[in-house]
Amino acid sequence: MPQIEFHCPPQLLDMIPHPAPASRHLPDWMRAVPTHLPDQTPTVKNCMPFLEAMNAGYVIALPTDITFVLEADRLRVDVAEFGAQVVGFHNGDQVLGAPYGGTPIVKFHTPWVIRTPAGYSTLVLPPVNRLEIPFLPLTGLVETDTYYRQIAYPTLCTMRLGQTVKLARGTPLVQVVPVLREAWTSSVGAMDVEANKAQEAMWEGNRHMYREEHWEKKSFR
Repeated sequence: MPQIEFHCPPQLLDMIPHPAPASRHLPDWMRAVPTHLPDQTPTVKNCMPFLEAMNAGYVIALPTDITFVLEADRLRVDVAEFGAQVVGFHNGDQVLGAPYGGTPIVKFHTPWVIRTPAGYSTLVLPPVNRLEIPFLPLTGLVETDTYYRQIAYPTLCTMRLGQTVKLARGTPLVQVVPVLREAWTSSVGAMDVEANKAQEAMWEGNRHMYREEHWEKKSFR
């Protein structure tokens, strides 16, 4: 079984939250969602693609409490520990022309170095389906089998003017998923109509068909 490793300076190893499987970081609101509505309509708790995405990979969390205040002329930051080693800023001109140009871009730093086996990269994502936090990390793909340095996480700040937000130590910062580097080709063709009809009929007879017939449990430990 391939292994992803998370390394940090030895003096910090017992001081900061460790990266952990994303399944351990499911938000309270997800746990509170019922499985069905009163009329028995299934909710997202029955949607395996939704759940699998939230459980995929590992979460790297903030190493300390951080308070942000969005003022008229700046984003003020108060870091409980580690100071500028944790939070910096990107020059907005670096994304000139992007649809989020003008949005404050916070650069989070963590002490963790990611190491993957040869041939595996790491896909860095915002915590999946987690829109309650007004910080949206930009997605990146890093060759962590050869790149042995801490990764910085540029993040869009979507706070409202005048808003104060405190992110507690242990708040999920990014979700990282190891991916095998492979060469792919693509093609375009006509649908296999009969195969599609057969699966549509199966789905009409059993709305849990995907979970029972197609889904395979993934393991991130």
